[in-house]
Amino acid sequence: MRKRFFPVICSAMIMAMCATVCANATTSVAVVAKEETSQTTTDEDSKKKSLNEIRFDGWGEKEWSDNEYIRTLRKHIDAHNRGETWIINFIPYNEYVKGKFVICYMNEAIYGGANILFFFIDNPSVIFSAWVYSSVDIEKEVVTGYEVREVWVDDENSGITKEQVLKDLEARPEIIVW
Repeated sequence: MRKRFFPVICSAMIMAMCATVCANATTSVAVVAKEETSQTTTDEDSKKKSLNEIRFDGWGEKEWSDNEYIRTLRKHIDAHNRGETWIINFIPYNEYVKGKFVICYMNEAIYGGANILFFFIDNPSVIFSAWVYSSVDIEKEVVTGYEVREVWVDDENSGITKEQVLKDLEARPEIIVW
């Protein structure tokens, strides 16, 4: 991966917990969409941007902390809460997933789009991951759409408490709560 984003969202302790989860994460979508990564190239192709360069080229901290991938995830979670779609891994946590969430980590997904590690403020001990895919128009070099492909539980007992998160968010009002 070229780029990774760890927002300075919380205390060093919470960030360390999120980093540990991220380092130990096992993703069930790792073998997906080979067309994203294994294409033969010609001289003309080598001049074109890769799909993830089209998606993320020039992104800084502002873009990584507030973007359409996160907004798409929020809309998908809201649709789940309205009963319009089901996120099967949310069912045991339905009472918590109606609230706001905070991003722990976000990076480019090798299979297209973004990986997002997040937790809900009402139950931060459970850390979720999401794969939000983005379609790309290669000729125009623009992203044309976003879709949540999968959401899963990465850690059911991270040790992060609601009290810690609220204290940290109070100390860092610039952090976006989704």
